[in-house]
Amino acid sequence: MPLPFRKENQHTNYTKLPPANNRFSKLALVIIIIGLILLVFGLLKVRAQERPFLKPGDPVPDVTIKDITGYPQSTVKLSDFRGKLLILDFWASWCSPCVALIPRLDSLQKINNGKVQFLAVNNQPPATTTAFLAKLQRLKPFQLPDVLGDTILNQLFPHTFLPHLVWIGKDGKLLAITTDSAVNQRNISAILGGHTIALKTKSDHLVDGNLESLFTDTSVIHQIKHQFIRSYQEDFPSQWDITPGDSTGKSIRITNMIMADLFNIAYGAGKVFYGRNRTIYEVRDTSVLTTNAEGDDAIEWMRQGHVYSYEVQTPPGMNDLVYEIMLRDLKAEFKQYKVAVENRPVKCLALVRTGKEELFCSKGGKPSARFDGISGHLVNCPLSRLVMQLNVLYMSKSPMPVIDQTGYEGSVDIDLNCRMSDPAALDKQLQKYGLGLKEVTVPLDMLVIRDQSTPVN
Repeated sequence: MPLPFRKENQHTNYTKLPPANNRFSKLALVIIIIGLILLVFGLLKVRAQERPFLKPGDPVPDVTIKDITGYPQSTVKLSDFRGKLLILDFWASWCSPCVALIPRLDSLQKINNGKVQFLAVNNQPPATTTAFLAKLQRLKPFQLPDVLGDTILNQLFPHTFLPHLVWIGKDGKLLAITTDSAVNQRNISAILGGHTIALKTKSDHLVDGNLESLFTDTSVIHQIKHQFIRSYQEDFPSQWDITPGDSTGKSIRITNMIMADLFNIAYGAGKVFYGRNRTIYEVRDTSVLTTNAEGDDAIEWMRQGHVYSYEVQTPPGMNDLVYEIMLRDLKAEFKQYKVAVENRPVKCLALVRTGKEELFCSKGGKPSARFDGISGHLVNCPLSRLVMQLNVLYMSKSPMPVIDQTGYEGSVDIDLNCRMSDPAALDKQLQKYGLGLKEVTVPLDMLVIRDQSTPVN
């Protein structure tokens, strides 16, 4: 299911991660997972200031748009696009589906030369967007204008989720507000041909719940707080929050996540990430456990009772037991399944050495790890930081998990300028540092979910 996150958590500031040790620290792993797991099925969500107030058929106010790059004029009015189908594409550099959509929009604009105008709209700091677009242009050139540092259009069309597409007709009236799945040549041709089509309106429920109000029925057993909720919570994103654990105890709070993700947290215990490509389903019916749906379809699947919320909080002195307690609770809730970690032979993408150690060995400095989907930069960080980024985010949909077979436990300095989701391009970049990617089959711990062999009372 989609894993939304709020606008204020739109990215992780990796420069503030703890200093890298030879072994990936538990805290660093937790921070990265919290910041990046939010992408398993590709839909990202962002908080809005207000709700949409324009509906299909309404005239769109003729606002003035400034700071446009990649267009003959840097300032235009919406009325300047009258006579064309105008599609506003609200996006962000941290939104992988948004970035993946750019080549498709560029292609559709060229096919419908002069009849359709796509206008990308970004409200991140202009310097951030400009730098990102420059890197993206080097990978594959495109000709889409972009509104930098926007406030006007975001106020006119407030939204909760990304990608967010606003269709404005040749007469200046709002046609539809959709997800990216509606943007195809068939729909565009129908609209240009004067046909009336029903585009599915994008669901935009405001995600603004308070965790304290959700976990109100917590039971306390031996000073340990527990609560399990078996329904989709409309006011909450799919996420988890794990406190580091101190003199006040340790807590885990999870909202709107599938069963496999709950067991991933419990069995992973802050050390291992059992993502989609490290989960095996040996059940009669997988449709109640996972889905390949995206966007609104995935949200509807979640509403059918396929996601859960959970809280556990230990008292002081029991921090180390929180994952064990969580695992016990989950097994009690899901008695119809047997869930375990088993060692299986698995085809993996292994990070290996191809050259001398001095090519990647760190020269020291403040530890820093920065990734944006089309580049990755490690300074004085372990290779495990790269492996984790690939598994949690950029290659989470790959059938092969990424593993480290370099045997190198020190820190590295590497700069990668390629799509982090493209193994071939990544391998080419790694070769400069005496590293590479190779397909191997090795025994690997996997999260295995199977039906219980006998009925459970």
